[in-house]
Amino acid sequence: MLPGPLHEIQTQIRLDQQTEQGQHSYAIRVGIEATLSQNVRAHGLRRSRYRGLARGHVQHVLTAMARKVARVADWISVLIINRPLEQ
Repeated sequence: MLPGPLHEIQTQIRLDQQTEQGQHSYAIRVGIEATLSQNVRAHGLRRSRYRGLARGHVQHVLTAMARKVARVADWISVLIINRPLEQ
């Protein structure tokens, strides 16, 4: 149980999630969280290898590029598997 004001906020948020707009917002959030989780698990984004904002930014950009390349490779492999056989 949460203290009074926090409990009221939580209850309001749960009610908002039942609306169509709330479900749409939640669907966007779920997609973003899945992408971040995948980057943390597969590409080590939990900790930066470098010190400083500029170098850390470079690591994040390169990691995002690697993730995009992996997605394109997955997409191409699905296309190859699902293509019709030539006769």
